[in-house]
Amino acid sequence: MSIPVRVDLMTDSTIVNAGQELIGLLEIVVPDNGCVYKTKEITIEIEGSVEWKLDLWDAKLVKSHVFLKENVRVFGDGKQHSIIESGTKLIPFRISLPTNSPSSLEFKKLGGIYYSVGVKIQRDANIKNNCAIFPFYVQGVLDVTTPYFTNHPINATVTNQLHGIFSDSGLISFTLKMRRDLLLSGNSVPFILLVDNRSDDKVSRFEVSLYQTVLMRGFDGAVYNKMCYPVTSEERMADIPTGLSQAWNDGVLKIPSMLPPTNKTSTLITIDYHLKVKVHLKGSSPISHIVPVVIGFKPLPEEENSSV
Repeated sequence: MSIPVRVDLMTDSTIVNAGQELIGLLEIVVPDNGCVYKTKEITIEIEGSVEWKLDLWDAKLVKSHVFLKENVRVFGDGKQHSIIESGTKLIPFRISLPTNSPSSLEFKKLGGIYYSVGVKIQRDANIKNNCAIFPFYVQGVLDVTTPYFTNHPINATVTNQLHGIFSDSGLISFTLKMRRDLLLSGNSVPFILLVDNRSDDKVSRFEVSLYQTVLMRGFDGAVYNKMCYPVTSEERMADIPTGLSQAWNDGVLKIPSMLPPTNKTSTLITIDYHLKVKVHLKGSSPISHIVPVVIGFKPLPEEENSSV
């Protein structure tokens, strides 16, 4: 006899932080037709898996691996049959996620990390039926307030020699200043950018961008897929002629609120971040510089986010 089974996640959203509990409610409806429903046990199971796309043009060439399985028994003892009477039965459940669970990710050309919660009903010794499976989103946590992390201020100065067709055309230097290299998901981070133009060219624009690099590996350590792309950027128009300097004193970089934190410890997927400063010139190719940063999730004290 079959019955409809539904899993409802009784949280504000389907987003769960790593290290916290997934709280839900299982609703079982048994038709009122004079029959009883017998089962040995009902379990709730969460599963985390990683998928690699091996070919950009063939969606069927996918390799996957389950890295997380956690379950909790919510009904029965697994030995004797228990009876569920006709009508509606509501069973609450709580199941914890490991603190090192990586963030949910999905890249159409690379693959991703996926999580789901499901219900399994065992009616006899050999059969477990998967009655319902629902996806949910995990936000990985990197607590930058722990002593493991050292807060380094950013004060990066770069000087570039511009080359003309027949001779060198002078120097351009710029300095990026930030209070720290530990950035928090969901925060607005102030910065200062100083540009000194000693070249024969004119500076027309400068920008500061945050880039995310995702590296997906196989069990043999080989790199399957890699992607690097900007997640947020701020720019300002400029008009700096030869011999002058200009300061961008009120720059603010807005970090997306659901950005996965830095993850360099996983053997399957690593996530890294860097800032890219780019200075555009009217008659020459732009010059740029990269500054490594760490993205965390748990906030620092409010006063530490107030100034450069």
